[in-house]
Amino acid sequence: ERRDSVGNLTPRTAIVSAVDLNRDVAILELGIAEPSSRNFLRLETNSIRTGQKVYTLGNPGHLQWVLSEGIVSRIVKDSAGRVEMIIASPPVYHGNSGGPLINEFGEVLGVVLAMGYRQSHLGVYAPSRFVFNLLNPTRPQPRN
Repeated sequence: ERRDSVGNLTPRTAIVSAVDLNRDVAILELGIAEPSSRNFLRLETNSIRTGQKVYTLGNPGHLQWVLSEGIVSRIVKDSAGRVEMIIASPPVYHGNSGGPLINEFGEVLGVVLAMGYRQSHLGVYAPSRFVFNLLNPTRPQPRN
């Protein structure tokens, strides 16, 4: 959604350009004119660590652009040592899903997936390498 000249919210249309159903991650194209004039957040796939300060950015309820602060509580890895899931303390609310988990440099470490099971003060995040893989299906996967 975006605000018109009077301040009313108007919906935006988007095209789903890539999807990973197993990880509940998708890439949406917003049809923004002149995308080169926009600033984008950089994906960071290698530098996540337990205890690291992180932030979520989302639109819970009818609020817009709410920034929440926390730390990485746990990093779940697969048998090859790649990050499969991130558990972190910034609160996750309805409306945060799909928003970024960012570090203090504004780099995207992951994507909000869900509120923590039985612990609403924890969030579950997909690592940014899943987004990288959707954006770059023919390039080698990042290490983490």
